[in-house]
Amino acid sequence: MYDLLNAVNGKIPNLAGIKYTHEDFMDYLSCMYMQNGQYDMLWGRDENMLSALVLGCKGAVGSTYNYAAPLYHELIRAFENNDLTRAKDLQYKSIEIIRLLGKYGV
Repeated sequence: MYDLLNAVNGKIPNLAGIKYTHEDFMDYLSCMYMQNGQYDMLWGRDENMLSALVLGCKGAVGSTYNYAAPLYHELIRAFENNDLTRAKDLQYKSIEIIRLLGKYGV
């Protein structure tokens, strides 16, 4: 996505950001720094939201947020309160939910 943003930067005046659905944290952070943070980089992988929060993620779009919003709100709160053990446990709980959804469908 970094290459895409470089290619379209200044050419699409209403481009506000990207839903980033990949595990390439180097690319994600590079996008966040592009043009001094001009683009809103929404995180798109529910199962590793905590890692995105560490990089400064301010928003996310994902399917399990609809099923388990309280879990993710609590994960964010734990992260903001520097309770990384709790945040990690909640992230793992979301992974278990995602595994079940993958196994049985939604």
